Amino acid sequence: MKKKLFTYLLALITFGVFANKTIDDPIYGLNSIPGSITKIELLDDATILHFHIKFKPKNWIKVLKETRLVEIESGKEYFAIKTEGIPFNKKHYLDETGEIDYKVYFPKIPKHLTKIDFKEGRWFTYDLVLNNKDLPTIPKQIKGSWLQTNGSGLCDYIFNNQKALINKELWKYKSVKSKKNKYTLVLEKDGKEKIIKAKLEKDGLLSIKEDKSKKGSYTKTLQNNANYTSKSNRGLETPNIKLGKAIYSGVIKDYTPRVGIKTGMVYVNNNFTGDQEQHIVKIAEDGTFKVELSIGHPQVIFSRVFNNSTSFYISPGKETFHVINGKENLFMGDLAQVNTDLEKMKDIRINGIDQKTRENILQIKPEDFKAIYTKQHAEALQELETLTQTTFISKKALELKKLALEYRTLTQVLSYDMYSRSAKRNLKPEELKDLPNYKLDKTYLSEITPEILNNKKAIMANGYSFFINYFTFLDIFNSKVNHPITSNDVLTYLQTQNINIPQEQVAAVKANELLNTPEKQERQDVFNQKYGMRLNSFYRTNLATIQKIQKEQPNEDTYQILKEQLKNEGKLSPLDEEMLIAMDNITSPEEKAAVKAFQEKHGEALKEFKTKYSSKFISLSTKKYYESKRENMKEILGLDTSFVFDIFTLQMYARPLTTDLVPYSATELKNIKKDITNKDLANYIDIANNKTIETLEANKTKTGYHVNKVEKTEGDELFESMIAKFKGKVIYVDFWATWCGPCRSGIQRIAPLKEEMIDKDVVFLYISAPSSPEKTWKNAIPNIKGEHYRVTQDEWNYLKDKFKISGIPHYALVNKKGELVNPKLGHHSNSDIKKILEEELNKQ
Repeated sequence: MKKKLFTYLLALITFGVFANKTIDDPIYGLNSIPGSITKIELLDDATILHFHIKFKPKNWIKVLKETRLVEIESGKEYFAIKTEGIPFNKKHYLDETGEIDYKVYFPKIPKHLTKIDFKEGRWFTYDLVLNNKDLPTIPKQIKGSWLQTNGSGLCDYIFNNQKALINKELWKYKSVKSKKNKYTLVLEKDGKEKIIKAKLEKDGLLSIKEDKSKKGSYTKTLQNNANYTSKSNRGLETPNIKLGKAIYSGVIKDYTPRVGIKTGMVYVNNNFTGDQEQHIVKIAEDGTFKVELSIGHPQVIFSRVFNNSTSFYISPGKETFHVINGKENLFMGDLAQVNTDLEKMKDIRINGIDQKTRENILQIKPEDFKAIYTKQHAEALQELETLTQTTFISKKALELKKLALEYRTLTQVLSYDMYSRSAKRNLKPEELKDLPNYKLDKTYLSEITPEILNNKKAIMANGYSFFINYFTFLDIFNSKVNHPITSNDVLTYLQTQNINIPQEQVAAVKANELLNTPEKQERQDVFNQKYGMRLNSFYRTNLATIQKIQKEQPNEDTYQILKEQLKNEGKLSPLDEEMLIAMDNITSPEEKAAVKAFQEKHGEALKEFKTKYSSKFISLSTKKYYESKRENMKEILGLDTSFVFDIFTLQMYARPLTTDLVPYSATELKNIKKDITNKDLANYIDIANNKTIETLEANKTKTGYHVNKVEKTEGDELFESMIAKFKGKVIYVDFWATWCGPCRSGIQRIAPLKEEMIDKDVVFLYISAPSSPEKTWKNAIPNIKGEHYRVTQDEWNYLKDKFKISGIPHYALVNKKGELVNPKLGHHSNSDIKKILEEELNKQ
């Protein structure tokens, strides 16, 4: 009896041994946890995951109640039950180390599972291996990235859990054999095999022999060697400005499509057009990606691919191969060395100013502000010097970094102008009285030397486009007097282009010109100098009412009618009343009588002329503004010409090609080139013009967009009629205009999300303001997938009131029932927008 009882107990113990399983240092794939999963316990009644987290000290973390394990095939979920070492579903603040160990308990999972996924809010771990007996497993001793030991920092081999990366190619493990410290890996790809023999040395280095030919010694950590030399170690050469193709490719370590992110974005700042060109990066199922970029010269660009944001160097005719491992960046391919070296220096930067300095900007002297950045620049250069004494940095990378630091410093020095203007806008006039009125002058720009303005190599450096932007839009270069474009200016331009204008319109323009006497123009200039900025603000605030008056009473004085309306409603401020009285006094009683007579005879013809050529009024006015600014630059800096002045001029002509999508004629191109001194930059206008022509041609065959017609035009029925056909779907509404730069940037930024949600019941609805020229709008929308409306002014006014639109872009959200759930959605990242849309999709 005792013997039988002993046998029974032994069976229970034996069964327990086999039923319970512990996996130390488990293998897993794609991971976003700031730390690691150190152990998995598979018990009879529970599944326990052990975590070691290393996060920001003094910050909190939280194990959410939605934390779960997910079966890969069925999608069945096992939600967390409890925790040990950390509170469950409560905030836990980390100590000064930022590290913590804890356990999370889940229900028992089926024994047959070989892998499972872990998900917790934005943290995830895919492909947690529970049973690897049938899988070739890479030993943890050689798993990871292996760098050359010569000090270059170049990576030749990466052995991940599931695949190996060698010379930009992914290889599967066919077999993995190990004996003590020696390893034989048989790899396969597209029917080919590769044999890797490796030996782990006592000093931690790995000797690798590939297919009996390539041999080398490798390390997991960078071996510092400032004396390393390379035959190809040359500095920057003055770039040849010529359109070419650069390749950006790479792979995301342990990627799985189940993560739901299938695209990324690459941002190329075009120094010559002033645009930020955005390109979608499509991620293949194996985590690889590749995109071809048209660029005019080598330069540093920026990418956001799978939660990784980094800057890197590309060049026409070359390939940059980027290995993404969380926040870690490795590079292979043609430009591996320069990008590896830029990565070594990434933490050396100009940091900017703190919040307190920004808040007190109006009380800080410009020279004191400049001194902040001068000091930071000196400290950054010292850091570089210290780094290069121990670490190899190629000449090209070092030169790029020094240029980036120099132009970043200058950009930040110039930001005083932007910060102070922003601060003044947020204060009332009476609040500004007791503050010093510091203004930038010529002496503040002493570091903007001819060498800075003529350094052609600088266009390759990170941040150069920001320097151009901050420099050219300094307030000191702005003209203090507004010189508006007249109808006669437009007529003269059209005649030089041999455009036939009806005689009644020509007569109307000429008669209108006679009304604008030199004396009246002088009074107008005085008014513009004193009230110009206030009038612009008043116009934007009351635009809807102004347009309504102009429509209903076209031959009357719009502003004086508006003045009386606002006064009767008690909405006219004393300063605005003073401005409108001054505006009325620009024109004498005799001149007003002449204007009335003119309106009766030529009013309709002049209106037709202005309507037909409205875009030319805008483009010529913009050109005049830029020309005035350029002349002020020359005068203040004492230079007749410079490379930067030419870039500014080129941007002046190239910008309308992007915003208006109307190419220049041969005559216009010829005249533009005469206005640009540098021949390479002058010829770039041909490249920009041809790109617009190609875009227009490609638009003819593009799909994925649909133009809609407004059925109801008033009140709440207007918007309801616009969205009626989309009922049952979640609607992301974007109010925009073709001339609005932030609108266009936002549309480009969200393009990858539209690709990700292409099979979901989500509608991306674009409603354009009537200020978008119809031809420009029609040319633009083929590149914007979604549903489109271009509304009239009255319709826009109703929508502005309903959604309380104070500026564009403006976003809103409509649920599946057709109900407006958020009239002011605000600006969000793609991941946040996706979460918002998915929450609405999941609602019943």
